[in-house]
Amino acid sequence: MKLFDKIFKRKIYNENSEKQINNISEKKNYLEIVDDGTENVLEKDGIKIKIKEDGSVKVSFDKSLTVQGKEIPLNISFKSIEEFSNYLANINKIKDDPNSCHREPRENEIKVSCEEFDPLKSFVDRELGWKIFKLKNKAIFNGYNNFILSKSEYLQAKQSAEDYKRKTELLNTTASLNLQGIEFEKQGNIKEAIKLYEKNVTLGYPATHSYKRLAILYRKNDDKENELRICNLAIEKFSKNEEVKSFFQKRIDKINNVKKQLILPTELSYYDVKVPLYRQFLAYRTLIPEFDFYTKNDYSSISIILKDNKHITKIQNFIAEFTRLYQQAKNYEEEGNLKKACVFYERLLSEEYFMTTPYDRLIKIYSKSKLKSAEKEVLEYAIKFFTDKRKNDATYISELGKKYGKSEFVKERIQNNEKITYYFGIFEFYNPYKIIDKWQERLTKLNTQ
Repeated sequence: MKLFDKIFKRKIYNENSEKQINNISEKKNYLEIVDDGTENVLEKDGIKIKIKEDGSVKVSFDKSLTVQGKEIPLNISFKSIEEFSNYLANINKIKDDPNSCHREPRENEIKVSCEEFDPLKSFVDRELGWKIFKLKNKAIFNGYNNFILSKSEYLQAKQSAEDYKRKTELLNTTASLNLQGIEFEKQGNIKEAIKLYEKNVTLGYPATHSYKRLAILYRKNDDKENELRICNLAIEKFSKNEEVKSFFQKRIDKINNVKKQLILPTELSYYDVKVPLYRQFLAYRTLIPEFDFYTKNDYSSISIILKDNKHITKIQNFIAEFTRLYQQAKNYEEEGNLKKACVFYERLLSEEYFMTTPYDRLIKIYSKSKLKSAEKEVLEYAIKFFTDKRKNDATYISELGKKYGKSEFVKERIQNNEKITYYFGIFEFYNPYKIIDKWQERLTKLNTQ
């Protein structure tokens, strides 16, 4: 009996379909029948041939791309067996040719080996790295050993890769010296530790450890001159990092006996926000594929990000705005202007920010300012907000776990008070918010006073 006749119980094929199936079954010895209840499928070793109700034929198979050293499975489809056969024939024809490429380079272009660059690991210029990543993997997918770049882009890529290599070597040297310095400190050999940390400052890699340890060690040695020198160098080196600058500026102020006058809040502010940023954030989350626990072979979460999905970009913009508001509040707090810091912390509460830090900072500031009623109000709001969020998130992630066969995984994470994240941490689907217990204790204490 013909293979085609074995598959069908009803005659729902046309002559072209029968010819295609019988043709490939005679050439290939890897096909077997799979009955999935809805379609007639021939499958083996990741290759599937589906015959639809109208008699048309679709071929698909599994392939993988290498992303940052990891094999990412993809599912590739073809409209017909002829298209699939041509694809296989082309790959077999060119796979052993070291010069194979989809075309010859033009005058201003160059042929680049797929083995020359590892663009996601060895590029300072990330945009060019992504472009080469796509070109390289497209070539590999189609069986070619080379791809085409403009000569200017090739030179830029070479320079970027060399810069990355140089920076990596500098990082490794810096890390090695830091580790040696830490060991000297443990041994009580502060003089040698200082020498190594000073060497790192001279090397110039933008890592804070050596600067911080030098500032601390010089203070212990009552060497104000060198502590000031290191602090000023650090502020210049990390001029765009407000947190680092604040750390060293505080040390400078202490050396110079500068005392900041605290500006305390006098009342709790209220913001009327029509649509909180967090609710907008959640609305955009519904526009991308739901969390599937990475169970699908197409790794939809990976491909969404690789395609620079506009919804992911919008979501990242929301996160950036939350970060901006928080950083502004933090800066004012470090300057001693607690009143202005509260303005931005309270704004974050109005936007229903999903991280606990602004809530906790407000509680502490109001406690310091002896605004008991404001402290209680924020405590009550924070406890209710994050308790409700934890409950709703647990329900949502449990439903997804049930849908994708991951109920035990979800149950275990929730019972162990562990987070569940998605899209490389962009989304936090479950957080136990352990700080709620601490807040509850503080509220109980206030209520008994």
